[in-house]
Amino acid sequence: MTMRSMLWVPALTLGLVGCSRGDDDARVSKEPLARSAPVVVTAGAPARADQKAAPEVKATPEVKATPEVKATPEVKATPEVAPKSTKKAAKGAEPALSGDELIVRRLVVTHAIEQREPAAASELTVSDEPLYAFIEVVNPTETAEHVFVTFEQAGKSVGHVKLEVPAKSSRWRTWGKTRQVKQPGEWVAIVKTEDGKELSRKSLTLQPKN
Repeated sequence: MTMRSMLWVPALTLGLVGCSRGDDDARVSKEPLARSAPVVVTAGAPARADQKAAPEVKATPEVKATPEVKATPEVKATPEVAPKSTKKAAKGAEPALSGDELIVRRLVVTHAIEQREPAAASELTVSDEPLYAFIEVVNPTETAEHVFVTFEQAGKSVGHVKLEVPAKSSRWRTWGKTRQVKQPGEWVAIVKTEDGKELSRKSLTLQPKN
């Protein structure tokens, strides 16, 4: 048998099988044909016409890390310093003068004067030493003025010391003294102007001599 004859024999056999009809047709299964398996769309495969395309997901842009910022150190406010005066205030600067009358700022009765100030005394006593009336007075007028210091007790007046106060004096310190205060008891030191106007008074108690 030649090669060509061998190829025709299977072909003829297939043709006979496909065209044959017989009683076996009645026994053909009436079951429905198996449903087609669902189409599975794999990556890269084209989608079916009735299938909606999945929304395109955009790639998230790469976010660069923000460099760490160091906290600025707290700066404390520098306290404001008042500018220093170029001129120092004069020690014991005299106040501005105003008015036209004498003013007694201090009246102290003591037994002694030290460095132009009244010496402190715990008590005053009858003594052979003089009794002082220290005064600090202001004279704002243009002319020199005079004051009178007296010591008075029960209508009795002694001393009558006259003291001058220069013109335009803002702090004039002076004092008067007397040895006529011999009686213990209550006394009053009084400072008056030349025309008799009282400027100041100081009460004191004179203790008896030991």
